Amino acid sequence: MSRARFALVAGAGVLVAGCTVGPDFVAPTVDAPSTFAESGDAPNAALDPASLASWWRLLGDPVLDDLADRAVAGNLDLAIAEERVREAKAQRGVVASEDKPQVNAAGDYARVRPSSATGSGIPSQPDGGRDYFRVGFDATWELDVAGRVRRAVESADATVQASIEARRDVLVSLLAEVARNYVELRGFQLRLEYARQNRDLQADTLGLTQTRFNAGLTSELDVAQAEAQLAATDSAIPLLVEGERAAMYRIGVLLGENPERTVPALVATQPIPTGPSTIDPGRPADLLVRRPDLRRAERVAAAACAQIGVAEADLYPRVFLLGNVGWSAEDAGKLFGTSSFEWGIGPSVTWRIFDGGRIRSNIEVQDARFQETMLDYQRQVLLAFEEVERSLLRHRTERERITSIEQAVDANQRALALSKERYERGIGDFLSVLTAERNLLLAEDELASSQQDVTTALVAVYKALGGGGEAGSGEEPGSVLGSESDSPDSAVPTRAG
Repeated sequence: MSRARFALVAGAGVLVAGCTVGPDFVAPTVDAPSTFAESGDAPNAALDPASLASWWRLLGDPVLDDLADRAVAGNLDLAIAEERVREAKAQRGVVASEDKPQVNAAGDYARVRPSSATGSGIPSQPDGGRDYFRVGFDATWELDVAGRVRRAVESADATVQASIEARRDVLVSLLAEVARNYVELRGFQLRLEYARQNRDLQADTLGLTQTRFNAGLTSELDVAQAEAQLAATDSAIPLLVEGERAAMYRIGVLLGENPERTVPALVATQPIPTGPSTIDPGRPADLLVRRPDLRRAERVAAAACAQIGVAEADLYPRVFLLGNVGWSAEDAGKLFGTSSFEWGIGPSVTWRIFDGGRIRSNIEVQDARFQETMLDYQRQVLLAFEEVERSLLRHRTERERITSIEQAVDANQRALALSKERYERGIGDFLSVLTAERNLLLAEDELASSQQDVTTALVAVYKALGGGGEAGSGEEPGSVLGSESDSPDSAVPTRAG
């Protein structure tokens, strides 16, 4: 092929390669409400992005702060998610390589005997055979006429971005789980404290009853009832200790640590952490940017859309430029001589004309998958709205409950004091004392559970809002777009430790 003809073919290929088949992705629109139904009156506690990124610090507990930092550094689920980011970026490099020239080096040696009946020549060696040596380079370059590779790279880029958002989603869940289990731990410790205090009160009551019985002022029935109530309280304490220890072990797993390192720092009783009494959840539409699971779902849809273009490209011809440079000779000593040099260059076209409908069926498959991802995105948005509403509702409800429970505890403390005073003076029955002790134990246990539930509900609100997804990454939501996919190492979060 002359240089002019080659230039014409190459130029035509470059012009045609500007075409990219398949639909361009358009982000789905969401009919988001203007406000959350459970947001109530606009509170004065709006969260700025920095506060939302490290929301657990608003609970004001240094131990929790330390646990969160250690979880980000050591959690194994997070490490797995980061490896998946690295995998996706490496896979993107594999896909992108198809748009580059492919060059192979090769060397051949053969001992051949051509047929004399074909007129191909007389053997040059006495035994009827001859040597053949060849070394050289072969090159192939697809011009990507229909944009198949470009769409594949587009899909791979979206997949990388989706994996980054998946890692952020793991981070959101991780930090919420650490905080929830920590609050549960402190809740068990508070319940244990109340149970042991009530056990001491009941032990005092038993002593008082025994003294009165010895003095002939009461019956043995009162002593037996006091012993039974004390034993019942004692039987509940081991279960609370079990719950306390189980929460410690779970925190250790979340931190990626063995129990002997995690437990000693948690055995000292601390109060249940509290946070802001009101939260401004912002506009519902903000969730589309805040929540990494929604950003991931949108990127999955973008990747599926690009795959439609990959499938449609099979309807068009594939154009390659082929070339080779090398040296061949029958004598190894002459292999790299001027006369042994050879080269070739030219286009190659393949076009699948008949395949029994396979290409169009594959296009239909990819389109259906894309529609599934779009519907899944809409479903996840609705679930996100629901999660925020439910968490806000629960937080408000628990805060309302705790006021009544605190009043009940105060009333039961007074009732116990009065009933014991009346019993000691001999003007009240022992059943009133037992009832008051039992009611106080139940009320204080419920108070501890309610205090735990208030903070747990607060944690759920922050999680529903997508808080913590940027912790330790220094990236703003949506910053995964751009040139980061061009490098296998860029945008892969760096882990401490």
